[in-house]
Amino acid sequence: MKKSALFGMLLLVACTQFSCNKEDKLTKTPTENEQTPTNEGSLLGGKTSTIEALSEAYFAQHTDEAANASKVISVTNEFMAINGQTDEFRNKKPARIQPIYAYGVEGVAYYEIWFSEDNKTPKGWILISATDKDYPLVNFSQGIPYSSHMLTEANQANKIYRFGVSYYAMEENGRKVADYGRMPTYIANQDRDLEDSNSEDTKTGDKSARKSAVEATEGVEYMAIADYESLKQLYAQHYYSPKRNIAALEMKRRIFPANGHGEALKRTGANQRTEGYYQYRWVPGLRTYYTQIPAYTSVNSYPCWSGCNNNAWAGIYGWWDANRGKASLIPTTSTGETSPRYRNTVARRNVVDPVQMYTRSVSGTYCGSGTGWTYWSNGYKGVFYSGAKGYGYNYRYQWCNSAGCNVNLANIVTEGIANNYTPVHIGANSHFYIGLGWSQWTDNTDWTWAYCYPGWSENDNDNVWIWWKDMNTATRLYIY
Repeated sequence: MKKSALFGMLLLVACTQFSCNKEDKLTKTPTENEQTPTNEGSLLGGKTSTIEALSEAYFAQHTDEAANASKVISVTNEFMAINGQTDEFRNKKPARIQPIYAYGVEGVAYYEIWFSEDNKTPKGWILISATDKDYPLVNFSQGIPYSSHMLTEANQANKIYRFGVSYYAMEENGRKVADYGRMPTYIANQDRDLEDSNSEDTKTGDKSARKSAVEATEGVEYMAIADYESLKQLYAQHYYSPKRNIAALEMKRRIFPANGHGEALKRTGANQRTEGYYQYRWVPGLRTYYTQIPAYTSVNSYPCWSGCNNNAWAGIYGWWDANRGKASLIPTTSTGETSPRYRNTVARRNVVDPVQMYTRSVSGTYCGSGTGWTYWSNGYKGVFYSGAKGYGYNYRYQWCNSAGCNVNLANIVTEGIANNYTPVHIGANSHFYIGLGWSQWTDNTDWTWAYCYPGWSENDNDNVWIWWKDMNTATRLYIY
């Protein structure tokens, strides 16, 4: 646990699904393929600064946005006041303010504040909402700012758009020219609440599972996204819901007030001040960095990628194999390597990839537009691989079609990471992640965050903290 620290911390019915595009993150339209590679460091100007000085310089050039300056400064300062002494942010200083746009918000929707430790390379970021339509602090990370993967000195005039936690796109004159992450395949109707849950303890590996009694309806509980144009329209209509606005105002009042401190300073009955804090828990041990299997490669005989649901489960089993002595979950490679952490050689792929394809089969993943889609109600079935390998296991899961419709999602993350120090399977914004860290306010379990690995690369650069109200699913697995 790290005191005085900020924010360290399936599975819907057979109608709604998570789908996962190819996980090479940065994709460009054909006309952009010859573009000069991104030079992230060149965008920092070779120096860091205070957020006040950075804001003064930025808003002097963008006078039409000047009304947002006070919020950028106050949220950043509150974040660092609580988080500045943690290992993750102790040596980081603000280095750039990057405007982010969103369909459904007029003008700038967010500001991505880049941090740096060496005045040259962006490392760490927070995302601040410019309006009350979204949370004051939407996401944050110790890794690389998502927008930096698309930006160069030459294209800074282009606009970056955000579509949820896992997808950013760059537009030039209204045309998408690059993107980063994974484009959502649906957007939930946040004014509708459907949910289901289950928990089991078994030593038999029984693959039977209770069918969800709840049926989601396309066009009512969720809207399918066909392409980028439909994403822009549906995002504007459904993301900024009244429910999200209420949650945003609550976070603003409790954590990020315009003046003074929020919950960081609380008054006791004795009229004394005590400092609240975010407590952290981290999944210990070796991490796995598995990526998805492309179509028609390795043991994937399907015309689509293996699917983020199955990639996440393989990574969780890799953790159990390497750290909890479950040595048969990921077999020893032909080269004699036990518990491989990557799938970047033929020998490693030969033992890791069958795990992904097993969970694909039991989870009912299917192909859609070249991606692997898994129904929310089936995503948790990756737990059955434990029994297939001869282990007993118990699990608990919850799905929720509308982001944050049940506190059980936060409770499952707490139970798995904070209480048992094991990774948790998490779904948010049409993607599945491995939850590796947890943070919760000492006096309020509503303020719970999860630190998530998206499975895009063989490092932690894309890991991101996600608030529980943006989660759609959570599954805790314990193997014995």
